[in-house]
Amino acid sequence: SYINNWKEIKILNYSIILHPKQHIQIIEKDNIYIFIIGHAYNPFSYEYKEEKLVEKISNYYFTEDYLDFYDYINQLTGIFCLGIIGKNGIKILNDASGMQTVFYGIYDNNLYVSSHTQLLGDFLQIEINEYVKRLISYKFYHHFGKFLPGDLTPYTNFYRLVPNFVMEYSNNKILLKRFYPVKNIPIISESIYKKTVEECKNILADSMSLIHLKWPRAALSLTGGVDSKTTLACSVNIYDKYQYFSYISNKEERVD
Repeated sequence: SYINNWKEIKILNYSIILHPKQHIQIIEKDNIYIFIIGHAYNPFSYEYKEEKLVEKISNYYFTEDYLDFYDYINQLTGIFCLGIIGKNGIKILNDASGMQTVFYGIYDNNLYVSSHTQLLGDFLQIEINEYVKRLISYKFYHHFGKFLPGDLTPYTNFYRLVPNFVMEYSNNKILLKRFYPVKNIPIISESIYKKTVEECKNILADSMSLIHLKWPRAALSLTGGVDSKTTLACSVNIYDKYQYFSYISNKEERVD
């Protein structure tokens, strides 16, 4: 019933159902629709508005240059799902780290794609399969976190989209294609390694600059871990643009 309160967008033979507070940007050309759900930005070109990013993606896509299109996709960061809908089917991919989870599968001859498996279970009224039930009831399972291994989901014939893959759906069939890396990465020298680390630092610093432009009240969570300390260090020139907070997730962390 809660889905009835969400907003629905119809594109060709597909329906996109969005939470009222979720954002989507769509561009259409020659009856092909390209969209981004969520937020994205490009620390290489300093673009941070999704409408501009979708326009740029569209320009690359319609040049029919596979490498340029995916090279640009590989520059994007954020938490987003990207889709391309045409008369021959649909393509779906997510951000490079898989921060935006995407689950997909065919049920009763229809394609379903969702950000959460629970939505699939509720919407389709399907039960968790027996293998997953046995897996999560194993006495040591909780030591490995809450995620299922690989691309497994609780439901038969539904899978998690792995980052750097595109899911292509056509003629009631699903095909997965890797788009990065598409060739073996050679062993690098120490000098190239140091240069790469420096470039990563610059990318993260530029990302922090873009984030405060997108959200005037952006905040940084300081957990005391390596990730948050690295992020804090890369914000050195814009400390005043952020708010900061920490939290106690369990009693053992109280002293920290």
